[in-house]
Amino acid sequence: MAAYFSRIIPSTILYPLSLVIMLVLVISFSACSSDGGKPQQTGSETLTIPSDTPPMERIDLWINANDYESALAWLSGQDIESAETRLLLEKTWLNYGLHNMTTFDMQNMRTQMNNALRCFAEVLEINPENQIAIDQIGQILGVYRTMPDRGPEADVVERLKGLGFSI
Repeated sequence: MAAYFSRIIPSTILYPLSLVIMLVLVISFSACSSDGGKPQQTGSETLTIPSDTPPMERIDLWINANDYESALAWLSGQDIESAETRLLLEKTWLNYGLHNMTTFDMQNMRTQMNNALRCFAEVLEINPENQIAIDQIGQILGVYRTMPDRGPEADVVERLKGLGFSI
């Protein structure tokens, strides 16, 4: 099982989130805004990746550069039914969600948490047993439960309910 997770999460991603980050989340949610829903991508750079680069290495390069949109765009042109493509999609969406949770601007915290939930929902559509995605959704929902009159956006709530989460 450890080998599986080492393929999914590159060493550059910090996991699990520290209690300090969770405290910042709780404190900052009240000052957050919403922009309607595209996952936040910061720090991305345009990469030139040789066409003969193996798929796993290609995805790792994009993930390490925080260029999730390029990774997802490339994957959308691959055979979605292949086991390798599904693994790479799972890996990309999982890392995109973790990125949204750990790289944030206090003014956009709520948006980024909703985006992280969307990413983790994508992971669970591919692999309903992905424990990291399940745990991270639970962690974010736990933070929301501590704040009266706050919660994920309506589309996120519906999607998570469809995946079996009670909100």
